[in-house]
Amino acid sequence: MARSHLMNKQLGELIDAMEVTREEDTIRSALHTFTLASSFQYYAYFCFGGPEATALTNYPLKWQDTYLENDYRHIDPVVTTAQRKMAPFPWSITEMNDQDRRHRAFFSDAERHGIRSGFTIPIKTGFGRVAMLTLASETEEQPSIVVRDIMRAATAVSFVHANIARLTNNVPKGSNAPLSSRELTCLTWASLGKTNAETAQMIGIAENTVRFYLIQARDKLGATNIPHSVRLAVKRGII
Repeated sequence: MARSHLMNKQLGELIDAMEVTREEDTIRSALHTFTLASSFQYYAYFCFGGPEATALTNYPLKWQDTYLENDYRHIDPVVTTAQRKMAPFPWSITEMNDQDRRHRAFFSDAERHGIRSGFTIPIKTGFGRVAMLTLASETEEQPSIVVRDIMRAATAVSFVHANIARLTNNVPKGSNAPLSSRELTCLTWASLGKTNAETAQMIGIAENTVRFYLIQARDKLGATNIPHSVRLAVKRGII
């Protein structure tokens, strides 16, 4: 019988956890807690589309090595589906496998390392890049996950993306402190053309608070306005 449950509560708890995380260990711990609460064993954050890809996962180390050695990112059906759908989706080896020899090899390796089904939430992060959070399981059956608030799911992944981006990039020149998760999240949505009102609704805060975070980000980046802030953040690899 398919695993069927509502994920909104877990997404809210992940957003809350990302508000207070500052170190890689606490980010990993929050993702691990979210994964288990959602009835999965593994998580994988992945951001790609620029000159470099960024990943954070608890997949088995042998699977990570196999994935890198075979450059599976370019044929991974979960990645290509995420790019095409840009919306949360469940998947399983049984449902996604086809007659393509490369895909059969990929899924054979994945299954050998205990990766058989999962649920993926992708978001666009600006300038053609995509970030995605995947939960994976050793169970063969495709999960039945209910996400009633798609924007809440996107916000949770954007919070994860913001925290990991802060870890993987140097503090901007002229800044005495890295951008907070809220500042990064608001700036990320601004880079995607969202208004302050739209960002406020998605995150669940007041419009004036969004404006405050954007001004804070602008000042930390040494920018002259919000579009300039977005350009500097993208140029420095922050979003």
